[in-house]
Amino acid sequence: MRLVRFANELVNYTIPGQVSATPYFGGTRQQSVVTAGMIGAFDTYGDAPFPDTDETVTTSWWLEADTPTELRTLVDEVYRLKSAGLGRLFIDPQNGNALRWTRAKVARVDASENVAARPHKRLRVTVEWYIATPRWYSRADATYAADGSETITTPRVNDVGPLTSGDTLTITNNGNAEAQGVFTFTPKDEGAVFFGDGYRFGDPGLYFGSLGGGNVTRPGLLRRNAAGTILQRVFSTTSNLPTPYTVNSEDLTVTTYSAFNTLTGTWLTIPPGATTFEAFTLNSSVYWLTVEFWDTWVSG
Repeated sequence: MRLVRFANELVNYTIPGQVSATPYFGGTRQQSVVTAGMIGAFDTYGDAPFPDTDETVTTSWWLEADTPTELRTLVDEVYRLKSAGLGRLFIDPQNGNALRWTRAKVARVDASENVAARPHKRLRVTVEWYIATPRWYSRADATYAADGSETITTPRVNDVGPLTSGDTLTITNNGNAEAQGVFTFTPKDEGAVFFGDGYRFGDPGLYFGSLGGGNVTRPGLLRRNAAGTILQRVFSTTSNLPTPYTVNSEDLTVTTYSAFNTLTGTWLTIPPGATTFEAFTLNSSVYWLTVEFWDTWVSG
């Protein structure tokens, strides 16, 4: 695995071949309570896994130039990254799959120079990147602009519907860490539906008439474990939902907080692999669901 680029609207820096790198996110944040006479401690997270802590990625590489003046220019370019702010740090997993990226900013730059070694045409630099959300993201068909933004020609979505209480859907996250998705519930008064695989909300197709009368009563989505116990659940507490309602697990926002409830106290996430979710509404009305997410990794 090799870090290849750091980019945002201010910089687009190609990282030369590295001497070393630490692109793995393995840290967790533990929390426990100890009382007098207790053996060990009480784990406040119970059976749940520990949440990941913020991380740093450190990498070193050599700068090489034909003249000392050119070398100084290369060094200045590296130190300029400190003032670039938040950007996308890209890594090549070197397994033939798509590039992965994470949101990062430069925390520290070090350069070591042997003043006795002349001429000064080669210098080693070390950069420490701060990662507030320790996740790498990828999508097989993703391409990226010079500023690091994605230029995917089709949205990164799964559109499913029509759904009503008890219907299930399967979403696949090809990574090795839980993905934070953007879930949008849309009531459908009238719409087009394809029979069979491959249909998308908004595509031309067979006119299917009225779906749910244009309002959905308390739409929601849940995930269970193998024993049937509900692990995660979100729903709107609004009596009728005449407009799209979005639950964003990436930045922890919803369309209307006063109409939002989880019951389980956690936001919906998409575990690694294929996961079955269950739809529900209060009165068996019908809605469409759009799920936007990236394949998500803790290893670069």
